[in-house]
Amino acid sequence: MRLLMMFAVLTLGAAALRAQPVISLDPDSLDFGTVGIGNTRMEFITVTNTGTGILDGVIDANVGEGFSLLSGLTFSLAASDSPFVIVVAFTPPMVQSYQGAVQIATTDPNHTEVEIPLYGMGGPIESGFDLLLPAEFSSIPDVPILFTWNALNRPANVTYELTITLEDSFMGIPPVRIPNIATTSHSFNGRLYVNTAYRWYVMAYWDGQSRRSDSERAFYFQGNASFDLVSPPDNADLSGLESQVFTWTAANSLLYPNYTFLLRQMPNGTASETIAGEDTVYTLDLTALPEGQYEWWVRCLFGIREIESQTRRHFSTVVSAAEPEIALLPTKFSVNVSPNPFNPATTIHLTVPQAGLVRADVFDIMGRRIETLADERLAVGVYRFHWQPMGPAGSYFLRVIAPNGNVEVRRLLLVK
Repeated sequence: MRLLMMFAVLTLGAAALRAQPVISLDPDSLDFGTVGIGNTRMEFITVTNTGTGILDGVIDANVGEGFSLLSGLTFSLAASDSPFVIVVAFTPPMVQSYQGAVQIATTDPNHTEVEIPLYGMGGPIESGFDLLLPAEFSSIPDVPILFTWNALNRPANVTYELTITLEDSFMGIPPVRIPNIATTSHSFNGRLYVNTAYRWYVMAYWDGQSRRSDSERAFYFQGNASFDLVSPPDNADLSGLESQVFTWTAANSLLYPNYTFLLRQMPNGTASETIAGEDTVYTLDLTALPEGQYEWWVRCLFGIREIESQTRRHFSTVVSAAEPEIALLPTKFSVNVSPNPFNPATTIHLTVPQAGLVRADVFDIMGRRIETLADERLAVGVYRFHWQPMGPAGSYFLRVIAPNGNVEVRRLLLVK
């Protein structure tokens, strides 16, 4: 038995020593052909491990004049892993022939250094294409926005990609991209920030090559952010109902709208606020209301701006004399942040249905507590905490401990 165990150990050890990677490249050279000056063409090299050991590789970033790498410079492949793809771009600066190489150092014992030759020819400067409408510095009242541009003169099929980006790119908001446009126009009917400056440009793609429009343009989007209430109708009698669904139209042309449902008892009651987020509907528990007449409306926050519904509406409710009157107080603990994303400050709304100790802390991305907003006993009610971080843009986390010990966590995003 002991001899058998020793034989097994030696066999496994020998098998481990025999495990080695084997690199396979497809193709083994790249010829980009003729590419016009100012244009870019991309090609791909697939790296596969056909051996049994781990294949590690380091790619030299210097691939020669006119060529560049658009992918990572290191890889590690087990035998069962998907191939690693090297993306090589060719952008000739002059009319001449070019030659380069992708050099890779690997752990393949038989191919510790491999080289993939690169070839290309810079062609004459070719006519590009440019933007037509909207004109530079146009003021756009609302969507839809018709974008038009000249056609790129190519024999192959050309597709276009429209990019709309904030003028202040430092805010960290990603651009809007509309790819695979087969014509030289696009009617954009999406959402944009109102009263905000934007820039736009177009990319053309054909036969593995690409070209950007000769210019980019700025426009100012005004937008129609108005919205109004839908149901129930004004002066509705909601007596005898346990709940009622309130609805309103969406604020047009708004990215990341945050709606707040507001309700107050007539004639001089204090308004209560409930965050509805991006929803345009809110269900109100009528059993928690004393009889009387009420006024309701909706507020919308977008970025650091705020608008209200164009009108306010009213309704009445009557309860039986045997039912006690219940104050207009929250019935559920909730945490809402609006606006979010924000710059430079946001408001944290807490609804506390039962009195008790409430603690609210803000942490950075590393988990370090940077500010305590509340650590005290709160009565039943609705509370607001205004928070303006002093740190860098990015993600923060709000942790709120309710009186019953439940924990609510919200991600806060500060944009610049």
